[in-house]
Amino acid sequence: MVATIAAEKLTLYDLEKSFDLTLCDRPDFFPEWQIDHLSVSNNAKDQTVII
Repeated sequence: MVATIAAEKLTLYDLEKSFDLTLCDRPDFFPEWQIDHLSVSNNAKDQTVII
């Protein structure tokens, strides 16, 4: 049986308990998210935000 939870009622606690999630502080976990792997574009078109 699958339980459906509305997104606005979902909490981090629910996710942690349902999927046995834990915080990982290892620097090698998702290395692409680390700041030294990010590149900055000097292209003005890339830096323009259209709202």
